[in-house]
Amino acid sequence: MITELVSPPSDTISDASYKNNILIISSWDKSLQFYNTKENKLLKKIITNTPILSHTCINDKIIYGGLDEILYSYDFNKDIIVKLYRHKNVINNICYQKSSNFLCVSDWNKGLNIFDDRTKNGLICEISTFGLICSMDINETKLLACDSLKRTYIFDTQKGIDSFHNPYYKDNILRYQFRCIKAFPNQKGFVVSSIEGRVAWELFDNNPSVQSKNYSFRCHRIKTDESEVAYPINTIDFHPIYGAFCTGGSDGIMCVWDGYNRKRIWRTQNFKNEITKVKFNNEGDEICICVSSYLKNSNNPNDKMNSVIIRKVTDKDVKPS
Repeated sequence: MITELVSPPSDTISDASYKNNILIISSWDKSLQFYNTKENKLLKKIITNTPILSHTCINDKIIYGGLDEILYSYDFNKDIIVKLYRHKNVINNICYQKSSNFLCVSDWNKGLNIFDDRTKNGLICEISTFGLICSMDINETKLLACDSLKRTYIFDTQKGIDSFHNPYYKDNILRYQFRCIKAFPNQKGFVVSSIEGRVAWELFDNNPSVQSKNYSFRCHRIKTDESEVAYPINTIDFHPIYGAFCTGGSDGIMCVWDGYNRKRIWRTQNFKNEITKVKFNNEGDEICICVSSYLKNSNNPNDKMNSVIIRKVTDKDVKPS
């Protein structure tokens, strides 16, 4: 069953997350929106000071940032916004690791800042990356990042702050610029996508027999009589239980993949605009599909067709065969 949520954002949808049973959507229209997806009800909408590019949840607080270069905390229960830190450039990715209490924030100045609110000043590490970080993800033991110069980073957070100064990195996994990186739920690897309609499957173990299982594949492409059009793959998420992963592209289609068996399980209809974010809920029984223009184009008739789609998920949809 597919449900289109009421009152979607009026501009590009930048991020989506689930906090318990509440869906949180951030947007370039400066809003944070909170939904009860079961009842298709907008619980709360706040208008902030800046177009928001990323957010994450820490307990009852939403940490967010965007074009005004300031990291903010919004307390959902108290309805209070607090400024946390001013960055040197636009904030574009935010991740939080509960086990270490690391809050990881990247910006458009090739900066990566690590915060821990248990310390006096909060900021505990500040580094510069090779290129501008395009995407980040975090699991129980590692922070993953990919940059504009096609370098992927693996920061082993179990080693503490030292890991941020000496990360493992790998160049040119894919030929074209990266768009999204996502960690396996089982901690064994990650996938990364590019603007050229391609996904790479990468395992952490450096044993040659394991590395031989790495591969890449083409998707989100449309063939015509004369050519093949490749679309950027903007977003990836893994099912929290079965480990299948979904990709959302600028072709307006979401696909679900069985990575270990190297096959597609199913795909959606075309949503008539780009997919900027996909996110499974914690139970894995629904997925949020955010439909909006990744880059604003006045010549695109679907440019303002923003929607937040909720699709019910069954075992058949995501369980590898």
